[in-house]
Amino acid sequence: MPTAGWGQLSQPVNWVLMIGGILALILSTLAYVWLRSIQQLRQRDAESRLARSVFNSSNEGMLITSPRDDVIGMNPAVTAITGYTAAELLGMPLSFLTAENITPEDQRKVHAAVSQHGVWQGEIHARHKGGHVFPVALTVTAVLDQSGKPSSFINTFSDISERKSNEARIQDLALRDTLTGLPNRMDLYNRLEALLKQGQSLAVMILDLDNFKIINDTLGHAVGDQLLVEVGKRLMTAINPRDIVSRLGGDEFVVVLVNEHASQVAGSLAESILLKLARPYLIEGYELHSSSSIGIGIYPVDGNDASSLLKNVDTAMYEAKSHGKNNYKFFTEKMREQISERLRLENHLRQALFRQEFELHYQPQVHIASGQITGVEALIRWNHPQWGMVQPDKFIRIAEDSNLIVPLGEWVLQEACRQISKWRGEGLDELCMSVNISARQLQSRHLFSLIDHLVATHDIKPGTLELEITESVAMDDPEKTISRMKKLRAKGVALAIDDFGTGYSSLSYLKLLPLTRLKIDRSFVKDIETDPNDAAICTATIALAQILDLGLVAEGVETEAQLNYLREQGCDTAQGYYFSKPLPAQQLFEFIQRFQQGQVTTP
Repeated sequence: MPTAGWGQLSQPVNWVLMIGGILALILSTLAYVWLRSIQQLRQRDAESRLARSVFNSSNEGMLITSPRDDVIGMNPAVTAITGYTAAELLGMPLSFLTAENITPEDQRKVHAAVSQHGVWQGEIHARHKGGHVFPVALTVTAVLDQSGKPSSFINTFSDISERKSNEARIQDLALRDTLTGLPNRMDLYNRLEALLKQGQSLAVMILDLDNFKIINDTLGHAVGDQLLVEVGKRLMTAINPRDIVSRLGGDEFVVVLVNEHASQVAGSLAESILLKLARPYLIEGYELHSSSSIGIGIYPVDGNDASSLLKNVDTAMYEAKSHGKNNYKFFTEKMREQISERLRLENHLRQALFRQEFELHYQPQVHIASGQITGVEALIRWNHPQWGMVQPDKFIRIAEDSNLIVPLGEWVLQEACRQISKWRGEGLDELCMSVNISARQLQSRHLFSLIDHLVATHDIKPGTLELEITESVAMDDPEKTISRMKKLRAKGVALAIDDFGTGYSSLSYLKLLPLTRLKIDRSFVKDIETDPNDAAICTATIALAQILDLGLVAEGVETEAQLNYLREQGCDTAQGYYFSKPLPAQQLFEFIQRFQQGQVTTP
C-alpha cells in the first residue's frame, strides 16, 4: 500500500518546512531591525558629531545652563567673546557674566517667556574679563525632558558693540549739523521737548546774522561756511554746560538757556553774545564784520510747547532786525497781536485777489520846465468791503512775505497797461506809466513773457511803460539784476531806480544799470528848505543824474519852495501833493484835462 505510506511521510515534511519558513522570517526580521538600529545609531552619531561641530565652531557664544541658571556647558566662542575659560565659568551663575543686576524675578520672567513662546530674545550688557562692558544680543531657548519640562537652557549671544557704534554714528549724523557739528533742528526740538516735559525754567533765543548774504555772495560760500563755524564756536563759549546751542539752518542759530532765573539773565546773556559776535573775524585773509539780531522768549509765558515757543521767538527776532539790527527783543503780547492781525490780513488778502477788490490810483508827474503832465505813477489800493480803503503800507509787506506779491504785481501791470490803452483812445498819447515791481517780480520767470503779452495786446509804445525798482532790490544781486534789466530795456521798457539814496548803491554797478531815470526819495525832499544835509543830497543826486544822462523825478513835493529849489538845481520832474494826490483813473483823466487847460490852481 504505497500510496498510504507516502501520505504518512508527507505530513512531517510539511511541518518542517513551515517551521523553517517561520524561523527564516523571524531571522530576517531580526536582521532588518538590527540593521535599522545600526543605521539609526550611525545617523544619530553623525547628527551628534554635526551638532558638536556647529557648537564648537560657531562664532556665537553658547552657554548651557541648568534650570537654576548655573553654567553647565559652553563653546569656545564664549572664551573668545568674554575672555573667560571653561574652568572659570563652569558652575558659575549666568549673572556672573552680566554687567546688569539680574534678579531672580528677572530670571523667572525669562524662563516664563521661554516656556510660553519657546524662545526669549533681548539685549543685555556683559562684562569682559578685562573689565570693560559691552552690549550683546541674547537668545534663550529651552531643552525639554520627557515630561516636557526644561532640563536646561541654551543661551546664545554675540557681541554687538560694532553694530551699536554704527547705529550711534548714524543717529549722531541725523541729529548733527554737518557744517558746525552743533545739534540740528531735529535734535533741538527733541531736547527742547524733553526739557519742557521736565518743567525746566528756560529762555530760548534765535539769532540771525546781519548782512550774512552779502559776505556769502561776494566772498563765496567757502568763506561764508567758515564764518558760520566761527559763530558756532563763539556761541559755545558764551553758554554753560547745561545750555544748548543749535544751528537751525542758513545763518540762524538757537541758544537755549536752562536756568531757573532765565527770565532775569537772558538779557545780559544776549548782550554778551552780541559783543562776542560783533568782534572781527579773520577768515582766509579777510577781516569780516557781522553783527546779529536776537529774539528772546521765556517758557512757559511765550509758548507752552517747542513749536509755539520757537515761532514766537522767531517773531521777536524779526522785530529786532527791523529796529536797526545788532540788538535783541523779548517777545511781547503786542507782537502776538500783530501776528494775529497779520494772519487775518493775509487771509483777507488772498480772498481779495479772487474777489477783485484792488484798484489803481494814479499820481501825476509834472515836467518842471514846461509845467506839463508827462507821466503818472500807478499806486495800488485795496478797497475792502468792510474796512474801506486799505493803504499799501498795511498789506504790501504781507504780500511780499507770503509770496502773494507776484500775482498781485502781475495784476497791477495788466491793469496799468490796460489803462494806458484806454487813455490813448481818449487822447492822452504822451503819458508815461510808472509801475513799481518787487524783487520777486523782477526774478519771476514769467515777467518777460508777461511784458511781451502786454506790449502786443495793448500796443505799448517804447518808453511809455516804466518799471520802478527800489535801490535795495537793484543792489541785492547787481550782476543778475543788470542782465534782467537789459532784457527789459530791449523790449522798450523804461527803468527807474525808486527811493534813490535810501539804500546802498555801488556807483560802479549803478553806471552799468540800463536806467532811464532816478527818483529822489520823499524823505530828502521833505526838509529840503531847512535841512542843509537833505539839500546837499538832492543837489548831488541831481548832478549825478545829469552826469549819467538820466532823467530825474523828485517825489513828495508839497510846497512851492521845494519846487523852486528843485527847479534851480536842474531837476527834470516833480511828483507830490503840491500838484495832486493819487486819484482814480477817471478823476485823474479829468484832472489832466483841467491841468493842461490851466484850470487847476496849485496850493
